[in-house]
Amino acid sequence: MRDVLGGAGAPLERRVRAYSRRGEELDSLASRRDRIDEMSVDDAEIVALVAANEVDMMLGGEYRYTMRDDAMGADGLALVRGVCTALGVPGLAATLEAGVAAPSAPPELRTRTLGSYRIVGLERKPMVSRAFAEFDRSAREPKQTD
Repeated sequence: MRDVLGGAGAPLERRVRAYSRRGEELDSLASRRDRIDEMSVDDAEIVALVAANEVDMMLGGEYRYTMRDDAMGADGLALVRGVCTALGVPGLAATLEAGVAAPSAPPELRTRTLGSYRIVGLERKPMVSRAFAEFDRSAREPKQTD
């Protein structure tokens, strides 16, 4: 996969890796929400990508129809609002805020699933995968040479 993304350390590969670690990094970025002017462009891009993914999950009903309760909180929303305003895309933040404010579906319409899933045929399949964790670990481990 690394080669498809341009090789180790390539700009696209670095962004994909940073985005995939967003759960760890967004909390530290959210603590800087009052100092957005000090944020790097790379960090701002990650925040915008996280916001776009959250919007996708909101519009797709992932929060509304499942038991997920890990939607972005107030600090994350404040960070997204500031970054999106600085990037000139305030509509992205507004869309996310509207999605967060939308009520959940009635209980009888909600699934009992806590995480992301896709429908394959007539079955529900989890979206969670260990692929990135394995890829990330292999990228950090030194290569064995014979």
